Amino acid sequence: MCQRSVLDEVKEFTPCLAVDPALLRRANNKKYTGLHRCCTHCTPSSKSKNTGDIPGMCGLVDILRLEGGKFRRLPYRLVPYLSFVVQQPMTCQRDHHKATLSSSRVQEAITKCASDADDHGKGGGRKEQEKRAAGIVSAMSSAVYRPLVRLIAWLFFWTFGHMFERLDIQHSHTAMLLQAQERGVPMVFLPSHKSHMDYLIMTFALFSLGIRIPRVAAGDNLRLPFVSWLVTHLGGFFIKRKLDVSDKKDVLYRRCLHEYMEQLLQSGESLEFFLEGSRSRSGKPCTPKAGLLSVVVDTVREGLVEDVLVVPVNISYDRLVETTFVKNELMGGEKRPETLREALKGVWSFITRRVGVVRVDFSQPFSLQEFLSKAVIAKGSLLEMSQVSRRGSTVNLTQSYHRRLVTALSYHIMYDITLCTSLTPTSMVSFLLLNKFRQYGATIDELIDGYLQLERLAELHGR
Repeated sequence: MCQRSVLDEVKEFTPCLAVDPALLRRANNKKYTGLHRCCTHCTPSSKSKNTGDIPGMCGLVDILRLEGGKFRRLPYRLVPYLSFVVQQPMTCQRDHHKATLSSSRVQEAITKCASDADDHGKGGGRKEQEKRAAGIVSAMSSAVYRPLVRLIAWLFFWTFGHMFERLDIQHSHTAMLLQAQERGVPMVFLPSHKSHMDYLIMTFALFSLGIRIPRVAAGDNLRLPFVSWLVTHLGGFFIKRKLDVSDKKDVLYRRCLHEYMEQLLQSGESLEFFLEGSRSRSGKPCTPKAGLLSVVVDTVREGLVEDVLVVPVNISYDRLVETTFVKNELMGGEKRPETLREALKGVWSFITRRVGVVRVDFSQPFSLQEFLSKAVIAKGSLLEMSQVSRRGSTVNLTQSYHRRLVTALSYHIMYDITLCTSLTPTSMVSFLLLNKFRQYGATIDELIDGYLQLERLAELHGR
């Protein structure tokens, strides 16, 4: 199809659209790798690194299907999936329980809380606060038990293979993440959150690609019998969904959480948490909650780690596994707390349903240190962060500037997550039915024609 006919077709679909000729060249470039690059203004140096631009590394790969020629020996050919998970490299990850409790900041928080308790006549003293701190850290401690990870990954090959038609990742994204891992700095994965399956898909995808499994922050609503044991031994750590009690800040809990995350980053381990906090009920991005992100920013700003690579991730589903959103919450019903019975019922529904294709898209990792040094904060006029006073190699910010910086960073990441979203066929058909054909409906032929026009329009914009 010539470019003139494509333009006519697009203008007929959206008359007000002005098509940039560069989009035509991009859409017609067969070597386009589908890489979602980071911001040129905020992180120009990061954009030139970890590009994944390797000859032949383009197109999609289904990580649920192993290459037939990968295993040459007879035992490996008989049990390829088991052989694959056994051979995948995994680094040893230690527990940070003792280091967190013995840190000076946690000890200062214990002393402060004990002093406040004595002033208010509540009693208890330091021993009670030490006992409470030990309970807090013990509740959020986790470890990656490698035999269990390999067993779960082997089971996921069969479970996901039954549930999903494909689990696709771009070749260029795989190369990009492997290049980023070679830099030797921690990575913070920030996925979109549409389903409880996001936890499992991310861990399975990173394990299959040979990326170090991150520690995952999970809400305490998932602290269920057996489920909590499984999560903590796969690298997840539980945190309160509400950190504070009534109107008062829980200083001790906040300090233990901050110190635990800092210990993880200082030891070179990667983190994963959901910037939206809870699952999106509509599929649209939610307003970011930057509490955990501020801990990562503080760790870099105070020089506790040299740098951190931020990796926005989007997970796209043809069809969501959970149906309670449609049946209850989206129809005005109240959100019901998770129970073991509901969890088991959900697992069974996961296994017995087919949900189509799942696509995981990674945005280009960018340096948090670079973002801090290049970020622009509005205060009457634009003020570049490089003009703010420095302390050593770290940026010295007031509390107001710091809060605004973290907020700007969280929205920037949510924009990157949205930008790397894959358009699924179900979402495109839904868009047509709710917009172009909303008033009078459409025949099958009209729906197909509208879909092809929308598909071409998406290609013109590099999606």
